[in-house]
Amino acid sequence: AMLKSNPFIECVHLDDNYIGDYGVMAILQAAMGHNRLKELALEKNSFTRLTMMSREQQGQNGAMSGHRGFALSLQRNCNLVIGDGGVKGVFLKEICRLAVMKCSICSGWEEFLMALVGMPRLRWLDMSSNGISGEHVRGAVDFFPDAFKGVEYLDLSRNVLGMTHLDALPKLLPAIVALKLQGSSIGGQGLKKLADGLKYCRELKRLDLSRNPSNSTDGAFAVADLIQTHSTLEVLDVSFCHFNDKSGATIFEAVESAARLTELNLAHNSLSDSCLEKVSSFGKLKSLNLSANKFTNTGLSSLGNKVIRSLDLNSLEIISNCYCHIGLTVLLLLCRKAANLLYITVDYSTSGDNGAIQQKIDRGFYPFEIK
Repeated sequence: AMLKSNPFIECVHLDDNYIGDYGVMAILQAAMGHNRLKELALEKNSFTRLTMMSREQQGQNGAMSGHRGFALSLQRNCNLVIGDGGVKGVFLKEICRLAVMKCSICSGWEEFLMALVGMPRLRWLDMSSNGISGEHVRGAVDFFPDAFKGVEYLDLSRNVLGMTHLDALPKLLPAIVALKLQGSSIGGQGLKKLADGLKYCRELKRLDLSRNPSNSTDGAFAVADLIQTHSTLEVLDVSFCHFNDKSGATIFEAVESAARLTELNLAHNSLSDSCLEKVSSFGKLKSLNLSANKFTNTGLSSLGNKVIRSLDLNSLEIISNCYCHIGLTVLLLLCRKAANLLYITVDYSTSGDNGAIQQKIDRGFYPFEIK
């Protein structure tokens, strides 16, 4: 009633309200007849089925002819099954953003994929924490190859993709720009398969592979291959991947010749000073995160020299390592010569020389901001 009576509403959040199946359909019907609605959130409610409307039903409810699409969030509806209720035709074709995190969509996987096929405006999709496996991916490729064809942002984090069928995943994503696979049990062999497939994703710019432990060199070589061969990749997160010095050296060598990579996150690995020995600079990187590794004073000195040679680096983060105030002081002095460095995040407050560093900060001695 509120949606029907107020044509100026743009955003509605009805989270955690115990809305059932009948209630959610009434809300969706009203939303479909609203010309300005941009966002509808129905998170953590009680409905178990979301039945999409057919072409005839949309006509009866005044489907939005000139509407630019709206975002629908259905997260944490744990027993939700999305389907068409046996009606073939157009589904909620106005949706451009859809969030179904923690919705157990695998229990109605075919129905969900069928619904996606009927969402031609869909560009942003969050399917994290749903138990999606490699077999589900393979099934989508074989039977619903167009389900994700317009999706530019996809979050598959915290699923169980494993190492099989990962080379098939990119076949579903011809338009992908940002892909999140955080904590999806991929492993070194899985990363290799994924890297081979992603070469065909010509628009990919942001990739999150964090929290996928890879104790072998296969994972590092796969990441390096991605960096070197993927001409559009700009942002890469491989934190919490258990990379060691050999792996780190392989990745850094690839970074030097990367075409567009500007942001790299290697935090919470096992990198130490030796992985920097053969590195001359950090290529075109603007942001580098090396926090929670094993760099010592020697490593910080070496790191400072690399920063000077990396003319584009704007941000460096290196907290929670094994250095003391001597190494930190050397790093900061070297970084003063870096042309474009704007921010550096270090543990100066816990170092033995924190008072002297703070005084220099207060006097404006450093041309960059220290966090």
